[in-house]
Amino acid sequence: MKRQIGVAMLVALTALASFASGALAQCTTGMLIKWDENAFSYETNYNPNTFISSAGSQLNVVGKVSVFCQMLTGLDASDPTKEYTFLFTGLTSAGTVGPTALAGGSTRWTTSYPSGQFFIYEDTTPDVPNPAAMPANPPNGTVPANYTDGTVILSGNIVNFSTTITRFSTGSYATSFRGDFAFTGGTMFALVGPEFGLLTGAWCANDDAAPGVLGLCDLSAGYSSHPNGKFDQPATPAQTSTWGAIKQLYR
Repeated sequence: MKRQIGVAMLVALTALASFASGALAQCTTGMLIKWDENAFSYETNYNPNTFISSAGSQLNVVGKVSVFCQMLTGLDASDPTKEYTFLFTGLTSAGTVGPTALAGGSTRWTTSYPSGQFFIYEDTTPDVPNPAAMPANPPNGTVPANYTDGTVILSGNIVNFSTTITRFSTGSYATSFRGDFAFTGGTMFALVGPEFGLLTGAWCANDDAAPGVLGLCDLSAGYSSHPNGKFDQPATPAQTSTWGAIKQLYR
């Protein structure tokens, strides 16, 4: 009997170790937090067919964390009894620059959102919607409510946030976003302290999709993008923005 119990425990522990190592395999050098194709943005004044964000438009991004890395590996984003979600908010558009003609027949749209905040939540009652069937026209009864109904474990500031959409002469697309972040609070702030770094990723998880009635990405009505990305530590001090920008993060 003891032998059977021991074998069963060994099998279970091996399975858990394999599962955990699979998740951590996604952690690249400097990565702190990663999310996959389970995040969506929406704005108060954005045209998804022209990629134009009007000045003053309010951007929000909601999503679900896929994996925690480095000093946050004690948090298991794959635990089925919990979910870790996030909200970017307070990002005010400076207005889209574009369409701008580039060499070779390409066209680019760039939008800046000078500053905002982010909040990361731990929820013991998982309830975010299926990414394949997001409820239309947020804010609604589910978005952002089901992404913000847990405990704030980490929060902070965002500056220099910007998005870029490039349409090539072939008709294919490339998209990206970038910003600077700093942690300033949350129940697990002690794990990271005043860590700062880069927010980067694809603004549309399916970059080569042709824009349709709902825009570049395959989206439910009312959404502006479908990003995947990560929180990274800066590889070198030279990769951060100006000292002035960094100081803004702690205001």
